[in-house]
Amino acid sequence: MYKLARLGLFIMVISTLSGCGETTFDANNHVDSFIELANNAPPETDTQLLFELWDVYLRGYVDHDGNVIEPDFAKLDGMNAEEILQELKNHVDYVQFEGFEMATIDDNGNYVNPAIYGSANSGTPSVDIEVRGNTVYLTAIEDAVDINDIVINRGNCRVKSSKLGKRISQDEYIRRKEADPSYFAIQIGQMSLASPGIYEYVKPFPVKMKFGQKFKWSTYRRCNIVEVTVADANGQWSWEFQ
Repeated sequence: MYKLARLGLFIMVISTLSGCGETTFDANNHVDSFIELANNAPPETDTQLLFELWDVYLRGYVDHDGNVIEPDFAKLDGMNAEEILQELKNHVDYVQFEGFEMATIDDNGNYVNPAIYGSANSGTPSVDIEVRGNTVYLTAIEDAVDINDIVINRGNCRVKSSKLGKRISQDEYIRRKEADPSYFAIQIGQMSLASPGIYEYVKPFPVKMKFGQKFKWSTYRRCNIVEVTVADANGQWSWEFQ
C-alpha cells in the first residue's frame, strides 16, 4: 500500500514538472508576454502566421453600429501559443465574415472609427487622385502642395520601397507595432530562413509639389486598392475606388 502511494505521488510530481516549461500569455504584460510566447512556441507552431494574425488583432475593429471594439487581451490570458493561434484565426474569420472594418489609432493612441476620424477638414484637397492597377497617382492642383502621408486600405496594403533604413530585430518590430497598430513604416522581407530581413521603412514624407507635378505611390500586386487617404496641408481626405 505504501509503495503504491509513493508511486502515485511520483507520477503526480512528474506530471506537474512536465508542464512547468510551457509559456503562456499574460494579459497584464501583453507586449513582452506575446514576444516571449512566440519565441518559445513549439516547432510545429506557425509563428509567421501567429505574428501576422496578431497584427490584425491589434487593430481592433468597428461593428455595424459604429462601435469601436478594442483587442481583448484578457480573453487570451493563460493561453499557450497554439491556443492563441487558434483564437486569432477565429477572430479574423469572424471579422471578415461580418464585414467589419479595422479601427484607426488617433494621435493620442486611442482606437477610433476611421469613418469619423479626421473629418473636420477645412478647404479642399490640394491634389487630384488617380488609381491605375496597384499604383496611386497624385497631381498637384495648387501652386504649393505638401503631402504629409498616404495610407492605402487603412494601412492594410504594404507599399513598395526603394529606401530602407537600418535593420531591426523581430522583437523590436513587434514592440513598435504594439505601440501603434496602424504603423506600417516597417518593411519585412524574407531574406533567408535563418535570417529574416526586417528593416525600418523610410517614408519620403513630407513631399513638396508644385502645380501640375505628379507623385506616385505603389503597393505590391496582391493589394486591391479600394480606399486611399491623403494627408495634406489642408487636412485629411479619403477616396474610395471599386
